[in-house]
Amino acid sequence: MKHMAPGPASSISFTSGISAYRPYPNWNAPGAYTGSLEGMVRSLAVEMKPVRVNLVCLGPVDTDLIARWYSTPDERKRGIDAISSSSVTGAIGQAEDVAEGYVYCMKDYNLTVSIINSNGGLLIV
Repeated sequence: MKHMAPGPASSISFTSGISAYRPYPNWNAPGAYTGSLEGMVRSLAVEMKPVRVNLVCLGPVDTDLIARWYSTPDERKRGIDAISSSSVTGAIGQAEDVAEGYVYCMKDYNLTVSIINSNGGLLIV
């Protein structure tokens, strides 16, 4: 806190994932971590007020991180196509799109203890 300007113009945004709501097999530790972030955001918002604390919860996003899951470019394309076809939007998240959630968290001086979801509708299908 000593390194942050006090007031609602300052904010911290954390990142979570849909595994907090839709657990994946063999993802016990990551699921527990993403699930616990909501409670931490609430607690930090009270402790750090008037600094704002929010959470951005993401579904799959086409980044270098997702590329590590696949051995070849063809396998990556098949994986992304499979994820896309199962989402409501018919697409996988792009970094430039989900970045808007973080920008919103920084710009809205009245936003705190909020969860911004960007998941292509994968929480309902």
